[in-house]
Amino acid sequence: MGMANGLTRAVAAPTTVELDGKTYIMEPLTLKDMGTLESEYLKDKPNPIKAVAEMRELLDQEDYDKLLAQAYKDATAVNKATSQEIADWMDSSQGVIFSVWLSLRKNHPELTREDAEKVINKMGQQELEKLAEQRDVTSGLDELGNSTGRSTGPEKAKASKTSSNGATVKTKGKRARAQNRRQ
Repeated sequence: MGMANGLTRAVAAPTTVELDGKTYIMEPLTLKDMGTLESEYLKDKPNPIKAVAEMRELLDQEDYDKLLAQAYKDATAVNKATSQEIADWMDSSQGVIFSVWLSLRKNHPELTREDAEKVINKMGQQELEKLAEQRDVTSGLDELGNSTGRSTGPEKAKASKTSSNGATVKTKGKRARAQNRRQ
C-alpha cells in the first residue's frame, strides 16, 4: 500500500490500495462522507427510553419513574456524537470497513459494503491498522494532515499581543510581517 505525501497529500489526491489481490483507488473522505459516518455510528447507539421501557416489569414504580426521567434527558444525546466518539469508532473494525468502503465506492460502484467487509475481515490486525492509516493520510485526518494540530500532548499556546487600548491583536505570519516592513 502506497502512502500519500507531498503534493498528492496537499491536493487530497486519491491513492491506491490493494485488497485481496485487487488494486482499488481510494478517494479522500469528504465532509459529506463524515456526515454519513456519523449517521452510521449513531444508528447503532442505544435508545435510553426504549432500554428503560424494556425493564418495566423488573422495576418498582419509583425506580421506573426515576430511570424514565433520566432516560428522557439522555435521549437528547442519542442523536449526537463527539468527534472523539466518531474517531474511536472509525478505528474499530466496523468503522474501518464502512469508511474504507465509502472511500472506494466512488471509483468502484460495483464494490458492495458486504464485499468490502468480507475482504477487510480477512486482514490481520496489522494490515487493518495500515489500511486505517492510509485512509487517514489520504483524507488528511492523521496528525500531519489534520488542521487542528497534534492530538498527543498539550500544545503550547502562543502569546497574543495586546494593543494600547487592551484589545487582543492577532500576530501576522512571516510573509505578512515582511510585506509590512517593505511598505
